[in-house]
Amino acid sequence: MGFFKKIIDGLKKTQQNIGFQIKKLFKVGIFNDDFYENLEEILLTSDVGAQATEEIVDNLKEKIRQTKTVDEENATRLLKEALSDVLGDEHHDRQACPQFCPRRQKRGSCRRGYLQSGSGRTA
Repeated sequence: MGFFKKIIDGLKKTQQNIGFQIKKLFKVGIFNDDFYENLEEILLTSDVGAQATEEIVDNLKEKIRQTKTVDEENATRLLKEALSDVLGDEHHDRQACPQFCPRRQKRGSCRRGYLQSGSGRTA
């Protein structure tokens, strides 16, 4: 049991670290090329996959541009929408889910499998 607990604890720390990095990035409130590059790096190191990361970042850029968002709260909401748009409901079948998942915000828990393997989405 000790081995699996270490793995679970490690995954929780990773999830918390990802959430912290995203919150820290959004707190700056400047949505320029550096912001999008940093977000891309966070998503890629979170094993979201290259294609999904590109789609999420492009989707978010467009949403921020269209709404002329300049504040952290609205930008975070738009990121949640971009994640949902790209990853869709068909991937909502895993136990693990990051804190920024829209369903976790609404229901307090979720089964969405945002973590991806390699360069493509997996269920």
